[in-house]
Amino acid sequence: MNNEIDLPESRLGSLYKDFRELKDLNPEGYQANINTWKKYFIKHLLNDKNTLSIKCGKPLLHKLSIDIYGEPKSIDEVLDNFIGENILIPSETFFDTEWTDTDRNSTRTVGLLTKLFGLLGLDNSKEYTTRSTADKDTYLKDVNLIIRDNMKAAALAIAAKTRDNIIDKASEPSDFVLSRNQFLIKTGISEQWNDKYSQDIILFYLQYYSKLIVCKDDVIKVFQTSTKVGETGADSSITDVDSAIVDIKNTLLLLNRQTEKLENDITRIENKSHSKVFRSLSKNVQKDLIRNKILSQRHLEKLYGNQSNLNDMLRQLNISVSNKTMFDTLQQSHDAIKSINTYIGTVDKVTDLLDNIESENEKATELNDLLSSSNDVTNKIADDDIDQELAELEQKMTDEKNKNATPVKESTPTEDESELLERLRNVKIADTNNQEIQENKVKETNKKVAEPAV
Repeated sequence: MNNEIDLPESRLGSLYKDFRELKDLNPEGYQANINTWKKYFIKHLLNDKNTLSIKCGKPLLHKLSIDIYGEPKSIDEVLDNFIGENILIPSETFFDTEWTDTDRNSTRTVGLLTKLFGLLGLDNSKEYTTRSTADKDTYLKDVNLIIRDNMKAAALAIAAKTRDNIIDKASEPSDFVLSRNQFLIKTGISEQWNDKYSQDIILFYLQYYSKLIVCKDDVIKVFQTSTKVGETGADSSITDVDSAIVDIKNTLLLLNRQTEKLENDITRIENKSHSKVFRSLSKNVQKDLIRNKILSQRHLEKLYGNQSNLNDMLRQLNISVSNKTMFDTLQQSHDAIKSINTYIGTVDKVTDLLDNIESENEKATELNDLLSSSNDVTNKIADDDIDQELAELEQKMTDEKNKNATPVKESTPTEDESELLERLRNVKIADTNNQEIQENKVKETNKKVAEPAV
C-alpha cells in the first residue's frame, strides 16, 4: 500500500501503533485516535449506501496498511466502538436465530437473540469484541460487520418494491410464491447487489424483522400484509403446495426458453429456405435443413403440450388454494357467528328479553304520562299568575290614559297676575295696531306711485 491514505500525517504514528494502553494512561489521546479512525471509516468505508457490510480480518488490515507503518495495530478498538454504538452489527449476531417449535405444524418463531446490537434499539450488553483470541496471523476476527443504517435503508426500499411489483400486481395465490431467483429479479435485489452475502442480508431482514416474507431453500412466499413469522397457520410457513408452485413455475420458465429457441430456429430455417443461398445448396443439404425444421416443429408441439399441462396444473393449484382460503374464511365466520349466538342464548331467552323490554317500555310510558300531567298542572298555575299580572298592567295603563284625558281647571289669578296679564294684552294690541298702521302706510305710498300725473 502507498501512503495516500486520508489520515492526518502528524498522527499516523499514534494511529498505527497499539494504542490500547492509552485508554488508562492517556484517555484524551486514546479517544482522539478513536475519533480520527471513525471519521475515516465513515467517510471512506461506510458512506456508500449500497455497501451493506465490510469484511473484517486480514482483508481490512491489508486495505488500511501503509508502507511506512504497515498495518494498524489497534483497529479492533475502533470497530468495537462502532459496535457499541450500534453502527456496525457482527454477522454472527445478526444471523443468530433461536428456533422453537410452537405447534404441530412446526411453525417457528425467532428468538430474542436476533434483535441484538441495536437493530431494534437494544444495547451491546455482551461487550462483543472483534479481536481474535485464537493464535492466527492476524488479531482481527474473520467476520463480516453489517452496516446497520445502510442495511435498514436498503431493506425498506426493497420492501416498497416488493409491494409495488408483487403484492399490488398479484391476481392469483401463486403470484405470492416465487423462487429465490424470481424474487431477486422482481424486487431489483439482484440488479443492485450481485453478491450472495448482501442478498442474504436483505432477505434475512425482510423475513425476520420486516415480517414480509418467509424463505425456505429456494422458495420465497410473500405475505399480503405484515405478519409475524411463527404464527400458527400455513400462511406463515412454506408448504408442499408452495414448493409445487415454484417447481411448476421453474419448469414453465425452462419450457418458455426452449420454445423460444425452437421458434427462432424454425423461423431462421424458413427464411433461409426462401433465400438465394438455399437454392444454391445441394439437395442433401436442403433436405437436412427441412428435416431439422420438421423435427423442431414436432418438438415444439410437444413443448406446447407440456406447457399447457403445467398451466392447467398451476390453475388447479390456484383454485385449490382459493378454495382453502374460502373455507378458512367461512369457518372463521361460522365460529364468530356461533360465538355471538352462544352469548345471546336460546330463542326463549331472546323472547323473554323482548317481553321484558316491552314491559319496561310500558312502564316508561306510564311514568312519562304521569310526569306530563304534573307538568300541565304546573303550567296552569303559571298561566294564572301571568294572566293576573297582565290584567293589573292593563288596568294601570287605562288609569294613566284617563288621567291624561281629563281637562285642566283654570285657577283664579291673583291681583298681581291679573295686572301682568292685562299689560301683556295691551302690549299685544299695541303691537298689532302699530303693525297695521305701518302696513297701511306702505299701501298708500305704493298707490300714489302707481297713479299717473295729472
